Amino acid sequence: MADTTLTDLSLLPERFTPLLTGKLFQPEHYHFLETTPSTNTLAMEAARDGASEGTLFVADRQTQGRGRMQRRWEAPAGSNLTFSLILRPKLQPQQVPVITLMTGVAVLEALHDHKLKDIRLKWPNDLLIHGKKICGILSEMSLQGSHVSAVIIGVGININALPEAFPKPLSEQLTSLRHQRGVEVARGDILAAVLKRFELWYGSLLQEGVSPIREAWLKHGPAVGSRVKLSSRHGDREACFNDLDQDGFLVVECTDGSRERILAGDVTPLE
Repeated sequence: MADTTLTDLSLLPERFTPLLTGKLFQPEHYHFLETTPSTNTLAMEAARDGASEGTLFVADRQTQGRGRMQRRWEAPAGSNLTFSLILRPKLQPQQVPVITLMTGVAVLEALHDHKLKDIRLKWPNDLLIHGKKICGILSEMSLQGSHVSAVIIGVGININALPEAFPKPLSEQLTSLRHQRGVEVARGDILAAVLKRFELWYGSLLQEGVSPIREAWLKHGPAVGSRVKLSSRHGDREACFNDLDQDGFLVVECTDGSRERILAGDVTPLE
């Protein structure tokens, strides 16, 4: 039984599952946890045990969430939205990174529906408002031989946390929906909006391919020709954003005029 002292009850199954009106996410596959180390870990374990596509894990508090490049993503109780879902797409492994971009578009549109504007997509997995992060996405893949067995999509959205609640080293880099809009928001409303948008885009990916996602991402990504900082284990360097290719990888123009396809690393807008 969930702790009814929680300030935001909108994620409790009896409150939230009536909002699951699509085909991909069903009430019987919704799992709410008060506290967990990582929803992605739970989802991956469930996927390996045969859990169906659309299975969803949501945590009120996450203590050991993982981000890209070994970063930690922690969510204190009652404030943010942390969830992971299981997909079983009929895609080739090299096509899976596009799902991260697709998720970013779905979250952006859901936040737009809740009157949060001026959001930009940061390749490959963040959403920014005025340069501050409001959402991070972590995708993980399980293979069976050379085939995709499952894809786990983990999403963390800062909903009601105020700046003083963020860890000190990161407080200048993060923001939240409440901080931007000035009002508290029911996390269940945001989750329902994200899942609705996600289901639409996932159907589009399976039926129409990557092109619609690429076009939508480019509308909200860096401006063509804008400067970006490329960070990898080899250090930092600057380039200009040029394009997003059909596999979801970034194409930049280097300082010597050559073009380069960026497969991994961190890309930060500089303007």
